[in-house]
Amino acid sequence: MVFPCLNEARTLPACIAEAKAGLAALDVEPEIVVADNGSTDESAAIAQSLGARVVHEPRPGYGSALWRAVREATGDVVIMGDADESYRFDQLAPFVQKVEAGADMVMGTRLKGTIDAGAMPRLHRYLGTPVLTVLVNLFFRTRISDVNCGQRALSRQAIERLDLRAAGMELASEMVIKASLAGLQIDEIPIHFRRDGRDRKPHLRSWRDGWRHLRFILLFAPNIVLIAPGIAALLMGAAVGGPAFLGHGRYRGAASFFGAALLLLGAQLVQVGVLVKTWYHVEGFYRRPYLDRVFRHVGLEAGLLLGVGMFSVGIIIGVPLVQAWRASVELEPARIAAALAFLVFGIQVVGFSVLMSVLGIRRRGP
Repeated sequence: MVFPCLNEARTLPACIAEAKAGLAALDVEPEIVVADNGSTDESAAIAQSLGARVVHEPRPGYGSALWRAVREATGDVVIMGDADESYRFDQLAPFVQKVEAGADMVMGTRLKGTIDAGAMPRLHRYLGTPVLTVLVNLFFRTRISDVNCGQRALSRQAIERLDLRAAGMELASEMVIKASLAGLQIDEIPIHFRRDGRDRKPHLRSWRDGWRHLRFILLFAPNIVLIAPGIAALLMGAAVGGPAFLGHGRYRGAASFFGAALLLLGAQLVQVGVLVKTWYHVEGFYRRPYLDRVFRHVGLEAGLLLGVGMFSVGIIIGVPLVQAWRASVELEPARIAAALAFLVFGIQVVGFSVLMSVLGIRRRGP
């Protein structure tokens, strides 16, 4: 059993006592780890006096403290929860049984369980948690009902595979996202959520921490946030600009510039999305083996040749424009748009190829 802790002297004793009762009912050797995150009260001393093992996490943040406590635990199944008396720790058997049955991570769900009056702010219950849960389910193909629930259990295998980095409350989302990306089995258990026993405001800040959750979810979904809109813009740009570049259509001048803008926007979005996915891969956030094959078979030279080729096409299209301009002849808007599109697209491809090559070198390094 692990607890992150920052000034929880008032509620920590009851949580530890309840956790001991829950672990005793499982007939296992109890282990309680408290990760103190710079408490200025007597939390650490109280935890030690009650038989818990205290570790000190100097990096501030709920995520830093929680993941430190999880890594310090030695059991095959690690159960986590907040030290504010809001979660019940005398009913741990369902969590352990789910893990022993094959689940890698078991999440409590408050929204399918029982929530005491005043235990969960309306903003969290009816807006924040449902919206974030829907986004995680949509982007990462999970089937959970409460992404923010802090009572969870992890198998030792899951702990070894999850390299969590978030320092704040968004660790709750990171844990689910990375478990899904790693193909881990996630199960849920309805829980009883109580009003916390603190005599001060909670550390959670609704809008700040909600934004951090949302930002983290969006950053980990480049396929939906960047690549899919980019492909849509490319297809629309080709449909609008292609005929205009070839001189078809009544409004080919305006259409050509609109199509060129969409093509360049789409290309930029796709390239940024691919770079994000590649960076996550090389940094170990989550692995995509096909990127290793891309690095092996598609090198810097291929990208440079493609980029230079497209830039050259832009030059070829643009030379007659320069000649016409010098001769004071009216310029063709569609030709201008086409030349600019190829020139800028070629430069984009060269820059993208260089960045991908840099990431590829890092990936192939020691």
